[in-house]
Amino acid sequence: MSEENKSQEFSLDTFKVSALKEVQNKREQQLKIVEDNPYIEITDNETFTNAKKNRTALVTARTSLEKEQKLVINKVKENITAPITKLYTEFIDITKPHEEKQQAEVKRWEDIKEQERLEKVRLEEERKQKHINNIKEIVSTISEQIKKLDYATSLTYQVKPILNGEEVSIESFEEYGTTLLSELESLKFSLSARQSTLKEQENLRLERERLENERLENERINNHKQTINSFYNGWINKIYTSTFESFQSIKKAFNDEPSINVQEFQPEYAAKRTELVKEFKNRETLLNNQEAQRVEFEKQRQEQEAQSKRLAEENSKKQAEIEANQKAEQERIQTENKRLEEEKQALQKEKDELLKSQRIVALKNLGFDDDLVLNLKHCKIVFPVEDILCPEEEFQDLLNNTKYKIENPPIPKVEETTQEVIPVLDVESFDNDEIILVDLNEQQKIMQTLLNDFCDYCLSKYGHIDQDYITEFLTRD
Repeated sequence: MSEENKSQEFSLDTFKVSALKEVQNKREQQLKIVEDNPYIEITDNETFTNAKKNRTALVTARTSLEKEQKLVINKVKENITAPITKLYTEFIDITKPHEEKQQAEVKRWEDIKEQERLEKVRLEEERKQKHINNIKEIVSTISEQIKKLDYATSLTYQVKPILNGEEVSIESFEEYGTTLLSELESLKFSLSARQSTLKEQENLRLERERLENERLENERINNHKQTINSFYNGWINKIYTSTFESFQSIKKAFNDEPSINVQEFQPEYAAKRTELVKEFKNRETLLNNQEAQRVEFEKQRQEQEAQSKRLAEENSKKQAEIEANQKAEQERIQTENKRLEEEKQALQKEKDELLKSQRIVALKNLGFDDDLVLNLKHCKIVFPVEDILCPEEEFQDLLNNTKYKIENPPIPKVEETTQEVIPVLDVESFDNDEIILVDLNEQQKIMQTLLNDFCDYCLSKYGHIDQDYITEFLTRD
């Protein structure tokens, strides 16, 4: 390397940014700007203007530095970073092909070794899996055999490692020998449990067989007993339901019936048959006696029917006579009642006519004419003919009211301020000075009496009737 090149060499370790021409005196310039534009607290318009001027100077200083910073960085990239990147790329390209070639050889050898390792692992896994599969096959085979055992074969069956029909040794399973032993012990436990279950099932089968034999024996005995009872009950029922006419045919059927075979219960059958023979004799005696009684009763019944018929005919005649007499008596009573009712109605009519005549006379005595009309100066009173037969009390009230009306005619008005009060009698309405008398209820009668008293009070004290005297009348002592 020449002296000229050596003088141009420099190291990044000794490189200082402050040595660059572009950054010379920048710090002093910025400090000068800060010093020339100090912070101002705004209190009035003048300080506000000065503060804005200082802010503008500070902003200008900052933005000019930022622009200059970008220019310097671009120069550094252009003159230093880009050439360095290019130079180092050339250096790398010298060794990279050799590196890649050597790496490929190393990778080839590593792949060979990895294949050898994987093959060893595969063979080892195959060996282990073969032992595991053989153990599973042995366990599966023995388990199926245990499940299929019956009680007889379970007594002699033994758990052995049988593979493909041959017994194998535990040592042939290498490190899995202990696993096989553990599985065989478990299978022996399963065999023991299976043997216990089969023994219980065998005991249950023997017990069921014993109970079935007992049931069949009891059923056979019950059938024989039932046969004897059915034989006895059937004939007893026929004996007791037999009549005099059917008894001989039933007895013949009993004697003709063959004996039944009930094995060891034949003596019981013979005893029941003997009882039935006795029952036949008793029933025959009873039916003969009943038949004799029936004949006697039938004879008596016929005699009683003849007697009853004769009595019924006599009673019928007597009943007809009684009914005829009762009918005649009822007709006589009805005729008599009708006559009495007619006499009663005639008498009532005479009484009504007499009462009507008496009341008409009483009305005429008051001045009524033949038409029961009374013409007064101040009014006209008409007594309805249909009311002439009203109850006595009502008629007397009508007479009294009419008398009062006649004796107390209305008094002419004396002053304009006075008002004539006409007592309300038994008057229904006024029509052209014609008065129609009606019946008053209790409340109306009380009001009529009070009004009459008020009229009497006014006439006796003042000579005329005026409503101004009502309060005085009601509060008098």
